[in-house]
Amino acid sequence: MKTAHADQIEEWVTFIKKNPTTWRVQHTRFLQSQLEMAKDTLNRIAKSPGGKVKIAAVRKITNKKLLDMICR
Repeated sequence: MKTAHADQIEEWVTFIKKNPTTWRVQHTRFLQSQLEMAKDTLNRIAKSPGGKVKIAAVRKITNKKLLDMICR
C-alpha cells in the first residue's frame, strides 16, 4: 500500500522528467518562500515578550551578536 507521501514523490519525479528545463525555477521559488516564512516567524517570535530568550534557548545560541543577526 502506497502512502500519500510516496504518491507526491512520484508526481514530483514525473514533473521533473516532463519539465527538465523549468522545474528548478519552481523548486527554487518554493524553497525561497519556505526560508522567507521561517525568517518571518523568527522575527515575529523575537518581537514577542521574551521571544529572543526563547529562540536562544531552543537554538542553543549563547552569542548575543549572533542572536541579533538571526532576529532582525
